[in-house]
Amino acid sequence: MVVLDIEVLRALVGDYKAVVIRKNSIKCYGFHDKVYDAKDILDIGLPKREDIKKDIVSDFLRSDIIAWQPHPNNSDVDIIIRNDGKVLEIEKTLLSSYNNEIKAYLVIAVKRSLFNLIKIGNGLLEINLRKDKIIVTDKYTKKIVFESNHLLDLEMPNLVSYLLEFVSKHNDIRINYQFNKPVSTDITVFNTHVSFTGDEKNVFPIIISCADCKENLKNVNCHQLKLEDFKYEK
Repeated sequence: MVVLDIEVLRALVGDYKAVVIRKNSIKCYGFHDKVYDAKDILDIGLPKREDIKKDIVSDFLRSDIIAWQPHPNNSDVDIIIRNDGKVLEIEKTLLSSYNNEIKAYLVIAVKRSLFNLIKIGNGLLEINLRKDKIIVTDKYTKKIVFESNHLLDLEMPNLVSYLLEFVSKHNDIRINYQFNKPVSTDITVFNTHVSFTGDEKNVFPIIISCADCKENLKNVNCHQLKLEDFKYEK
């Protein structure tokens, strides 16, 4: 069956647990959360409109993402999981070309999801950055709440720099040392305490950004205190 109307397609895809996009086909599995059953496959085929793949991915990414990982049984496929459990499987060749719109949608959605995770966290998160992998753990529940093997695509130093714009007190940033060497950094933002750990290559740029922000906030706070003293002296 070939469905060309994107609104009809969205309605159909919304009832399925998983969407599988290959270079030459689009299929949906798990109707109404059932186990992947051959009888419940929606085979969309290969629509003539090439941008229908972008429409499907864009629609899928409206909800927050909790994982972006390689497929465990197929190295040519990536798996993206939403916070409601829905799954998108997509062939890596569809994410690999230069100036790729589908990949751009995905990277923006994952960054937004990470930001939202911190913003609404109200708790204690550890963000571990090691090699090309990011794992976010809720330290209270000990559960992994986000993970991805695409650390480079997520540009974590830029995301942290953006987060630091919402930190107002230098005491909300702490650099942790071991043998006089910085090894991790903690920030408190949006009532969430975030600890950045991992290997030196990934964590050190974040430590530098946090240290610079802490120093700037300290100077600003000192300046404000001096102005307050001046006010009271008058």
